[in-house]
Amino acid sequence: MRSAPFGVVVVLAGSLAAGAAGSKEPVFSIANLPGLVAPKPPLPEKTRWAADTTKERESRAFALADSWLFNPANPSMDTVRRAGFRRGYRRVWSADNFKPNDDRQVRGFALLFGTAAGARTALATMRADSLRRAPAVGGRVLRWHEFGAGSLGEAATGKKPHAVYEWRVGNVVLVADAGCGGAECQFQDVTAVAHAYARVLDAGAKRAS
Repeated sequence: MRSAPFGVVVVLAGSLAAGAAGSKEPVFSIANLPGLVAPKPPLPEKTRWAADTTKERESRAFALADSWLFNPANPSMDTVRRAGFRRGYRRVWSADNFKPNDDRQVRGFALLFGTAAGARTALATMRADSLRRAPAVGGRVLRWHEFGAGSLGEAATGKKPHAVYEWRVGNVVLVADAGCGGAECQFQDVTAVAHAYARVLDAGAKRAS
């Protein structure tokens, strides 16, 4: 079973459309990873997002075993590794405590693979794994067509909302994640927050390609 980063829910968006027949997909390198997850979340408006990727266990560069995306006992992690995983990079944004106990976080992940085909295989594995576990977490399935015909999403709302999106651009799988670590959360609409952040990351990746 994949481990939901905050123990609440997983949201997934599948492969982006490859474009016109014969078009070449973007190829990213390790040097591109920091820029892919550099943008701040655009929502909620007027939130003072502060960079919080500072603790040793939150090292910006990561291996799959400490990515927060996989339980090491999950066989899908081996499949993703065999698909040609090379390096991951994360960015963590935390709300700057407008209110006491404001634990809101938004996180971006970029998983680099040697080829676009490898990233596609990895995303398909992650998608299948999430679909197997989705019924157990009581999430709401979402579809956002700007992420392609194969896109899939899920979000949990209520006192402890959480949302995650995963999709592919070339040889990189991108992840946009919003929640409060399983605590009661001050997000008014966590789905909109994660969706807006995914759009920013996606647009940045396409500009960089």
